[in-house]
Amino acid sequence: MSFRRNEDRPDLPMTHTATVKYADEKRKRHFTETYDLDLDQYMNMQFVTKRGLHDVYEQLEKTRKVMEKWGRSGGRGLVAMTPEEARQESDRMVAEMEERRQRHEAADEEATGAQTAVQDDDTV
Repeated sequence: MSFRRNEDRPDLPMTHTATVKYADEKRKRHFTETYDLDLDQYMNMQFVTKRGLHDVYEQLEKTRKVMEKWGRSGGRGLVAMTPEEARQESDRMVAEMEERRQRHEAADEEATGAQTAVQDDDTV
């Protein structure tokens, strides 16, 4: 829908005031509302895209396909866990870091022991 100015009738205004009167379902309370309509805001619009339920479905399908690629092994997405699973995963990671630290310490001790043995041999 285009909102171009009417070249045939340039004297027509682009702003209007509309008054709406209505009543509640029992017709006991009456309401009056006034709205200012400014058609100038639509002047440069070429079209308005109307989206429907089908468009929502298409976007959900795209989202589903992306989420199917996510996984624990790929590391490229979200992992949903229960609180218990999260605690277990945290404990596993802490244990893994502790094991790695112990291996490094053992390797450092071996290297230090080997250097001490070489130094002892040199002094003899």
